[in-house]
Amino acid sequence: MPEDRDLTKIKAIGEVIQKNLAIVQQVLGIEEINDSYLSELEIESEVFAKETLSNFPTRRITVSELAEEKCHLLAMKEANRARFLENQAMFAESVTKFNTSKDRFVQRQKVRHR
Repeated sequence: MPEDRDLTKIKAIGEVIQKNLAIVQQVLGIEEINDSYLSELEIESEVFAKETLSNFPTRRITVSELAEEKCHLLAMKEANRARFLENQAMFAESVTKFNTSKDRFVQRQKVRHR
């Protein structure tokens, strides 16, 4: 059965390549491509797809691996949220310091202009 899935993937990749080829043809203003050239391209596409699939073997993921990955993602999400809140607090502190400095500057300017 894995071979059936591989063949399905290869066909899907081939379809994407054909669609992209049609777009390129349209952009370049090419109306028709020689069938022999297209056959060569299809063969090259299949070889490329097979090589790609062999480089990325498919494997099933276990429920525990899936749960572990989900926990990892949730931990990352919480860490990002904590970092965001920390950055927000630092920004608020900076704004407060800026406003305080601005207020002191304005007060000094008022004193100078009296």
